[in-house]
Amino acid sequence: MHRRRPTVTEEEVLHRLEAESRQQTERARAMLQEEGRPDLVEDLDRRLRESRLGITGARATWDALTEPQRRVLLVLLEGNRRLVR
Repeated sequence: MHRRRPTVTEEEVLHRLEAESRQQTERARAMLQEEGRPDLVEDLDRRLRESRLGITGARATWDALTEPQRRVLLVLLEGNRRLVR
């Protein structure tokens, strides 16, 4: 007779992945500290924060835009304007 495995929920999987990610980050931070590289710890923390806040994705999106697309967005930021097609 086969035993049924307990069903793992999506939430549990995400929780485990998040915990593993935190552990890896802490190991990397500890290694950099041991190597005497607080500058790299600062850089790692900054990059992780920017990723968490969506800044990294926003920069990548901006870099992927063409120059005319960027100009349109900048014009739209200047005031009470809207894009009409």
